[in-house]
Amino acid sequence: MQPKVAALIACSGRFELLEHRALSSVRSQVRPPDVIVIVVDADYDQEGELEMKSLVKRVWAGSSVCPDVVTLGNRRKKKSASGAWNSGLDELCRRFSEEADRWYVAVLDDDDAWAEEHLQECLSEAINVSADMIIPGLIRHEVPGDEGRRQDIPTALNPAHTFVRNTHIQGSNLFLRLARFLEVGGFDENLPSCTDRDLCIRLARLEGMKVAPLAITPIRGRTGLR
Repeated sequence: MQPKVAALIACSGRFELLEHRALSSVRSQVRPPDVIVIVVDADYDQEGELEMKSLVKRVWAGSSVCPDVVTLGNRRKKKSASGAWNSGLDELCRRFSEEADRWYVAVLDDDDAWAEEHLQECLSEAINVSADMIIPGLIRHEVPGDEGRRQDIPTALNPAHTFVRNTHIQGSNLFLRLARFLEVGGFDENLPSCTDRDLCIRLARLEGMKVAPLAITPIRGRTGLR
């Protein structure tokens, strides 16, 4: 069976950024995701849910096909990006645990954007080399409209290197098989920072873990870290 892709987006309540940056870039994907899970890391009541549904309709207005979009609040005790992403992983596990090897999870933050070819190139390379994880390129933007600064990415996961320096693998350029996410238990919600680095260290220690770089596919639009 062909692999499938889930887009997992953490939103800190910044609905305008989510609509005009993150979701707009998902809408523009050459190869759209098969499902989109949006987790709001803020108070999320019935009014917020209605607002989110309206937002999704606006983004996909005029499109003949809209992916399955799941919206939920952070179900973990701690409010954090890690808790939001883990809540989304819980939902994906509930739906697709029996096919976890078939699904890839592409993570995105609400203030970041993907290049149009991001999902297509990541999935194509994952299939070509039978990879569990793809490391796409990353471009850092300080202000909207600047040329951006391309970040160096590693060719492999090395626990020692990941521990001592920034490898530029972060939320919005994570592309990982769902089964591997579940194998390491997702993100550590007890860490105040460096949660992506911690995840990569644990992934690097998995037996048979296969990683491939993809520097030609940048993440665009980061103008500030959460």
